[in-house]
Amino acid sequence: SSTSIYENGKSTSRNLQIRRIQKEQERLEQLVSILHKEHIHLKFSFLKGEFLDVIADLIECQYVDMVVMGTSGANTIDEKLFGSNTMNIITNTEIPVMAIPSKAKFTSISNYCMAVMLEPEEIFTIRQIANYLSLLELPMSCVNIVSSPQMLLIAERKRQEWMQNVNYSNVTVDIIINNDVSKGLLGYARDNEIDLLGILHRNLPITKRLFSINHSKLFLKQSQTALLIYNI
Repeated sequence: SSTSIYENGKSTSRNLQIRRIQKEQERLEQLVSILHKEHIHLKFSFLKGEFLDVIADLIECQYVDMVVMGTSGANTIDEKLFGSNTMNIITNTEIPVMAIPSKAKFTSISNYCMAVMLEPEEIFTIRQIANYLSLLELPMSCVNIVSSPQMLLIAERKRQEWMQNVNYSNVTVDIIINNDVSKGLLGYARDNEIDLLGILHRNLPITKRLFSINHSKLFLKQSQTALLIYNI
């Protein structure tokens, strides 16, 4: 990326970016204090380079377990961090990515839900999450969106075997009919006051993906629920 330089003491675009970073740093430090989370260590970096390359290097060098990103909004540090770059990170990293829509408001995580397709390859990840939530004595709801009553019958048959393989008492599965996956999930998350919605992102043909790229972008723009996206 280029940096514009002005003469006669005028600020440079680089200096402007640094000031914006510093303001965000101060805001986050204040938030840590307000929430009494002083045990959380904050580290700020101002790096130059291609976005995906920089993020990939940080993940590798600092052994990052999760990437947290906003998706849009006027009060961002740098608007380049959002939109298509969020989807690029989701597609090109193996670790979970939390995508926070601009409309989402912070709340404690008590209602966690996973969007599922009731496929065998989901079982390992679902069991890991269910085990973690069970230790916290929290339930885990799952939702499967189908397009028609005929698909509902198929899903009902798949659900029984899928639940037997998951084998965690804190896990439940709802099956919802909606021919638009995004709208179905938005409605379910809203009606059930879901705090965090998990998504299993697959490198499978688009007809078998829960989300296409376009669906994901639409969901992130409209949702008030944060997403936690796992690559499987």
